[in-house]
Amino acid sequence: MITDTSFPMRYIKKRGQRILNTWHGTPLKAMGADAADKGIEIGNIQRNLLMSDYLLFPNEYTKNKMLNAYCIDGLYKGRLLMEGYPRNSVLTDSIKASKLKKSLGFEGKKVYVYMPTWRGKACEADDIAKDLSKLDRKLGDNELLLIKLHPLSASNLDLSKYKHIKKFCFTVSPYSVLAFADVLITDYSSVMFDFAVTKRKTVLFCKDENEYKNERGLYMPLSELPFPKVSDCDTLLKELRSPKNYDDTAFIDRFCPYERKDSAKRIIAQFIGEKNICRVERCCDRSKENVLIYGGTLDANGITASLTRMLGEIDTSKRRYILTFRTPDVAGHPEKLAAIPDSVRIMPMCTKLQYTAFEALAIGLYYKLGYLPAQRIIEQLCRREAFRFFGSIDVSKTVQFEGYGKNMIHLFRMFPRPRSIFVHSDMQRELRGKKIQHRMSLEKAYKSYDNVVCVSEDIIPPTKTIAWGDERIKVVHNCIGAENIVERGNCEIIFDESTASNISCDKLKELLAGNMTKLITVGRFSYEKGHDLLIRAFERFAQTHPDTLLIIIGGYGDLYEETLKRAESSDFADRIVIIRQMSNPMPVVKACDLFILSSRYEALGISALEAAALGVPVISTDIPGPRGFLQANGGWLVPLSAEGILSGIEAFSEGKIKPMNADLISYDKNAAREFEELISENQ
Repeated sequence: MITDTSFPMRYIKKRGQRILNTWHGTPLKAMGADAADKGIEIGNIQRNLLMSDYLLFPNEYTKNKMLNAYCIDGLYKGRLLMEGYPRNSVLTDSIKASKLKKSLGFEGKKVYVYMPTWRGKACEADDIAKDLSKLDRKLGDNELLLIKLHPLSASNLDLSKYKHIKKFCFTVSPYSVLAFADVLITDYSSVMFDFAVTKRKTVLFCKDENEYKNERGLYMPLSELPFPKVSDCDTLLKELRSPKNYDDTAFIDRFCPYERKDSAKRIIAQFIGEKNICRVERCCDRSKENVLIYGGTLDANGITASLTRMLGEIDTSKRRYILTFRTPDVAGHPEKLAAIPDSVRIMPMCTKLQYTAFEALAIGLYYKLGYLPAQRIIEQLCRREAFRFFGSIDVSKTVQFEGYGKNMIHLFRMFPRPRSIFVHSDMQRELRGKKIQHRMSLEKAYKSYDNVVCVSEDIIPPTKTIAWGDERIKVVHNCIGAENIVERGNCEIIFDESTASNISCDKLKELLAGNMTKLITVGRFSYEKGHDLLIRAFERFAQTHPDTLLIIIGGYGDLYEETLKRAESSDFADRIVIIRQMSNPMPVVKACDLFILSSRYEALGISALEAAALGVPVISTDIPGPRGFLQANGGWLVPLSAEGILSGIEAFSEGKIKPMNADLISYDKNAAREFEELISENQ
């Protein structure tokens, strides 16, 4: 099987199949993880590259860019074929090119070919039409401009009114037409690298280089290319009518070293005939372990924060760390990957799980009715899907860091051992309070994974009741990233485009600069965070303390609207600030006087530790998770109730509560050491 991009997302390579991936051009535009979206959408291309038996590269530059941009360097187990692109063979066949030009009725004309990159803009066709109208009026009868556009642009462009301009509407391939072109006009397209083998002239028609560079990214500035660059139609026409006046020898040597007339024949002989006539390389590096980590939805929550901070603390040079997530969970939100260290590779699962009608029935029977025999069908489904996503790499260690997701819990126990699953909360409470958890799945997971990893000692007891024993239970504390927290606390207060609030950012800054006593909590808008208890406690305190402000900052959660309405209906609505989706709440926390963790249950309560790192006093409900840390570091615990929270606020107003004395930098180093010891086990 041969492809120049990828097969469909549902495709699974069958036993005995062999794949050659020729790709489709030397890249000037940033690709994969190098692009502006950080590679959120690379999953299907990535797995297609990894499952290929041969990857074809026409030069060292393309090889290095592709392997790194798609995070497969050292992982790819097939062979790298260093050979000219098959599609370029026709570009050097001058006899065939002349015959084609004559048969198309273009003999005696000077032919220019325009092949721009698609910008993905709705107005692109209109912009091109304006330029074409200008050119058509000035082109002579002995000149012809052939234009090859992206289908989405071409469908909106009517060329019938032009005398000297035609679309590519031929039964032959575009490169067969390009073979007799006198001049190529392009902008950022890889066609410039291919056309260079003809040694004819290329002109770059670029009117938006800075904009394109900022939006998409370029691997090199256009100034490093030998071709003339123009930005208006008059200058373009002048270049079209001028002879080639630049030296592209070094360019051809760098980007076209393997191009030859018989490249296609050589590649087929190598791939199908298995004759060793092409240059072949390998890039698989088995000297490092591949550690696959599932990060979940990567929403702005404590789990994501602890993961990204842990990856920032550990020595990622010892092993090849690969972060995976489901593309649908992250699509459209590149900011979710912003905190992932560059040294950590990403390998998105390009789709949700694909299953048959029978498997869908089994899922319903198992998760809704608890029908145990259906578990075997789900395991078969997850084993197949794990192979579809990751079957082409050797996974040494697997970490289900999120610890949630019914099918995701099963999928990541399909990998070879050792496997670890993290526990970020009191799962007994979660099972009672949330429908997203499934007891049978957790019980199976805690028996199947080699390590059940609690993020604090306080949640070991409830975990034992599901794991039915403690031989697999370990503790790896969450990383706080104390140094980074302090840096972020010094930043300017900014609302993101997605931020929602009952006050403006300017008003928030005004309130924080005032003399009011400012109380704050940070946590998703969910029942377990106890925002309802906190508002009740604040209302009672505010009756006698009119100079007090309450700020609640949350990310996702299904209780945002309810919390907002509760605040707006309060007698003290003008002193309750509700903020949703704020990528950096640290400067707000730093500007406050007291942090309140009002949760009904927590694994640790990272937001409280973040406040401690910023020097803000902390009170917390007396629950497993935060209890141990606050007791050890001078925090203040209160009963789990509105009255208990009120007692803590009153104690603070009386000067009884001071900032904690925690050494969070040492805490982070210890947490990183625990994680690395977990990964180092079973070498």
